[in-house]
Amino acid sequence: MNFPEFSSLTCPNCSQTIEAGHPFCTNCGQPNPYPLSSRTGDPSENAPLATPQPFPWGVFQIALGAFLVLAGVAMSGSIVFALQSINHAAGLLIGSLIVGLVIVSAVWFFALRPHRLSFGWVGLVAPTTTPVHTAALTAGVLLLSLGFTGVYGFAAQASGVKFLVPPEITPGILLPGPAAALSFLALAVWTPFVEEMFFRGFVYRGLASRFGPLQAILLSAVLFSLFHALPGVLLPIFVTGILLAFLYHRTGSLWPCVAAHAGQNGLVVLYTLIQQ
Repeated sequence: MNFPEFSSLTCPNCSQTIEAGHPFCTNCGQPNPYPLSSRTGDPSENAPLATPQPFPWGVFQIALGAFLVLAGVAMSGSIVFALQSINHAAGLLIGSLIVGLVIVSAVWFFALRPHRLSFGWVGLVAPTTTPVHTAALTAGVLLLSLGFTGVYGFAAQASGVKFLVPPEITPGILLPGPAAALSFLALAVWTPFVEEMFFRGFVYRGLASRFGPLQAILLSAVLFSLFHALPGVLLPIFVTGILLAFLYHRTGSLWPCVAAHAGQNGLVVLYTLIQQ
C-alpha cells in the first residue's frame, strides 16, 4: 500500500493541510485517514485510520450546552410573555435572536474554543455528496417532514385529543408591513441555522463518534423534540429531527440540513403572511 508523504497530506473534504498526528482535520473536522503520520515524513510510519476517533466534545459538553440553551430559552420565553400584550411578533423576534446567540455561544465555549477548532467541526463545510445527490436528499427530507407533519396534524384533529393537536399559527407572529421581512429572516433563516448548528452539528456529531450514527440520530432527535416542549409538536418534531440528522449523516454537511429546515419554516411563515 502506498502512503502519501507528510508534506502532501491534505484533507479529502476541504483540501487543507492535515496536522501531523492529529486524528481530525483541524479546519473542517473530518477524520484524518493517516492520523499516525510522523513529522519525519516517512510513509512507512503512516497507517490508515481503522475506526473513527471520538470528537473532542461528548456527553458532558453536550449536557452543559443543553443547560445553557435551556436558560436561553427560558429567558426568551419570559421576553415573549412580557411583550405578548404589547407586540407578540416583536417578542418572538427578540427571543429568537437571544436563543440563537446563546446557541452559538454554547457551541463555541463547550466544543470549539477549548480545542481551538473552526466552525467546520460542526459541519459548516461543503457536502461530501454530489450537488445532484445533495439536492435530492434535501428535497426528500423536506417533503417527508412536511408530509408527516401534515398527516399527524390531521390525525390529531380527528382524534379529538386537544393536547395532541399542534398549536395554531396566527399572523400575530409576524411584524406588520415591510417589517415582516425581519420576522421571516429570524424565523425562517436565523432559527433554522442556529438550531441545526446545535442539534446536528454539536449534539449529533458529538454523540455519533461515541455511540454510532443510529443511536446518535435517535438521541439528538429526542433532545430536539423535547426542547420544543409543546405536546402537540413532540412527535412531528422528533420525526423531523431523525430526518435532519440522517441528512447530516449522509452529506457530512450542515448546509443541506439548514436548507431543509429553513424550507419548512419558510413555508409556514409564508402561509402565515398570506393570511394577514
